Amino acid sequence: MYSRKKTLLIFIVCIFQYFFNPCCTSTVKYRMAKDCYDQGISLKNMAKDQQSLAFFRRTISFLKPCDSKGSLTLEGRLLLGNCYLYLADYDNARTQYWRIIRTDESKKSDSGLKGFALLGLGDIYERQGYTDAAREFYEMVIYNSSV
Repeated sequence: MYSRKKTLLIFIVCIFQYFFNPCCTSTVKYRMAKDCYDQGISLKNMAKDQQSLAFFRRTISFLKPCDSKGSLTLEGRLLLGNCYLYLADYDNARTQYWRIIRTDESKKSDSGLKGFALLGLGDIYERQGYTDAAREFYEMVIYNSSV
């Protein structure tokens, strides 16, 4: 009987720490997001875009964009947009790319992802036959690149 009480007490302490220690939960959520991101990458490399969509969505849902590890959220959005692009779901792809572009400059220092988002938007417009709009996005990438 003593072992049940001890086990129950340990369980209650763990639950209490889970709910009231945000540092612990954010680390766990980051690990879960990273695992989903890695699984999504593996599926994308095997050309299984439909299945990788779920893992990239899950990556984004685990992390908030204002997190200190928010670049994983942006990378997940970029790959989610790429999956939508290859599946010819241009509206959802456009939404994901614009969310990357509209991130706050002061919080995110990774402008390379914004360049890839601009390329993705150019690809969308090129596939839809709007070559002038696609050219504008490609010129923005060339103009803003540091190369």
